[in-house]
Amino acid sequence: SVAVLFPISVLRTAQATQMTNAAIVRYNFEILADIHPELIFDPDRDGNLVEHFRGAGRNYLIAPVGFYTRAADGNAGFASFGFDPNNNLPSLPRWGGNLSLTNGATVTTAGAVELEALRLAALDFAGQGDGWDTQIDAQPAGLVAGGVMLPADLDLTQVPSARTVLPQDGSGGYLIADPENYRIVMFSDNGRFSHIAPLVGVDTATNTAYYSEDVNSNGSLDTLEDVNMNGTLDARFLPNEMRVDLDGDGVKEPSEAVVSRVLLQSRKVADYSWMLNVRRRSDGYARQIDVVVRFNDGVDLTEERLFEATFVPLTNIAWVRLPSRINASDTTEPKISKGKFIFDATNAVWYRVQEVRESPLADFDFQVLLQEQVRSSDGAGASTPGAGPTAGGPYGAAMFPKGIVDVYPMGARNIPESLQSQAF
Repeated sequence: SVAVLFPISVLRTAQATQMTNAAIVRYNFEILADIHPELIFDPDRDGNLVEHFRGAGRNYLIAPVGFYTRAADGNAGFASFGFDPNNNLPSLPRWGGNLSLTNGATVTTAGAVELEALRLAALDFAGQGDGWDTQIDAQPAGLVAGGVMLPADLDLTQVPSARTVLPQDGSGGYLIADPENYRIVMFSDNGRFSHIAPLVGVDTATNTAYYSEDVNSNGSLDTLEDVNMNGTLDARFLPNEMRVDLDGDGVKEPSEAVVSRVLLQSRKVADYSWMLNVRRRSDGYARQIDVVVRFNDGVDLTEERLFEATFVPLTNIAWVRLPSRINASDTTEPKISKGKFIFDATNAVWYRVQEVRESPLADFDFQVLLQEQVRSSDGAGASTPGAGPTAGGPYGAAMFPKGIVDVYPMGARNIPESLQSQAF
């Protein structure tokens, strides 16, 4: 009985960690939204606010990670959230926030290398790493200006750093500033203090890892040294707590640092990221905004599959149909799980699944019980709110994406005065 508690404890710990990180992502975005309200009201940030609430497309998703990852993977439908190979259900507009590179390229003008740079920029813009993987853990062989020498028997050829990973612009710079996905951690001689700095570059000839941008120690900013693109040489020095007065002159100089242990780390691939779910009125008012926090290690197109469904107003029931009813060769089944989320793609509303049952109705395959009442009826296919669904449709669309940690309602917002002059 005691042994049974261990896996339960591990599961609860993992869930608590996810919820903590999800809350951090949510609060980070709310601050970002206050600084950049155009993310909500002008999701492509082209200055045309009217196109997003007058006419079709008033419901949309802002998901930079999915948008730019799918673009980098060569998918033509990166501007749509949801797909139906039977062409029976419409997708939801997906926007990426109109990120751009240092050379001015955007997703519409970018080549293959630039699209990969935009993907990295999106991960930095909308993501939050959940930890670090250690590539090297060793005692240093010595110190140099702005760097640490590691033992000669260590192979550093596969250790990534900013200088080896950042896409270059072809003219001595980089397409994006260093998102600091690689770092060096150094510990003092007594182990009481540590110092973390970006891992700028690795010199495999001397087995030296550099945290200073001045990798050639000439005191000037040379080609490809400005990894954070701030126009300044960031020399960086170890803190005073990691220095020892070796020469006895009473001054702890930068050259007198003592490091007992070095870690070279890279941010984990799995990442928390935010998506923004927006529902607008025809006057531009955002009637509901949700911050959707996702934990995933990539973007899988199959997770965006749409299924015919009916969300019945004034009930907590969604009815789902298999695509084999339309196309006998399409044997895809939705991955419906208790406690996970179902997305009403017609009305842009998220619900948590309470229970899944086989449908007692001949026109549907699954009866999904929701933890809250259905809030909208656009395209629901129910003849009367609270009644059963209408056989034969019309049907709405449901999606079951993986990795959704939680959905945080932000409530309603009107177009801020700073943007109203662009809209009216």
